[in-house]
Amino acid sequence: MSDHIDPSPGQNQPARLLPERLSFLLDDRPVLWFEDGDAYDALLAELVAHYDPKGTIEFLLVKDIADAQWDCARLRDMRRAAVEVELPRAAQRLIGQAYEEETGLSYADAQSSLENVVRHSARGHTEAREVLDSYSEATGVTYRMMQYEAHKIGIKSITSVEEALARTERRRDQAIRLMEDRRKTFGAMSRSLIQQPQRSIAAAGDIEPAP
Repeated sequence: MSDHIDPSPGQNQPARLLPERLSFLLDDRPVLWFEDGDAYDALLAELVAHYDPKGTIEFLLVKDIADAQWDCARLRDMRRAAVEVELPRAAQRLIGQAYEEETGLSYADAQSSLENVVRHSARGHTEAREVLDSYSEATGVTYRMMQYEAHKIGIKSITSVEEALARTERRRDQAIRLMEDRRKTFGAMSRSLIQQPQRSIAAAGDIEPAP
């Protein structure tokens, strides 16, 4: 996932940063079987190193931040995939007739062929991209036009993913705010404890000894 930190050799891993009593957190990673578990571990390790959590509650908050950020990246990938899923239908509606006439394929065969061209282009296949580029230029249908058409076709599913992403971002931001508020509270308490003895000593110096 593009939003995550790529693991590099020698980078700290969460197993070495988490207390042994909290090692169970690594058994509950939000990683699907086709996703990069090392990338999630690197993200969690980076957040642990950044926040340097103290105590179980702060470790749990850092884990919540990591999980929510991972889910955000997944949903962004899903939003992009949702458009890509609709691109073949968008291309068929915009350049399907020209493709059918140029290739001489039947309607059904032209649809199937054009769908494969678009899907392979989206995956970075050079030859498929060249074919799609040529039809885009010949018909005057730009990729932005195809994207718009794809978004229009899949508006319900894309909107659903975007709403889920917004909720997940709010969940992540809430965990970050909880961590920051906790740090501010404990920071204020620490300063108060440090200043209290100093005030007591200063006050004691103002007391005149009894005659």
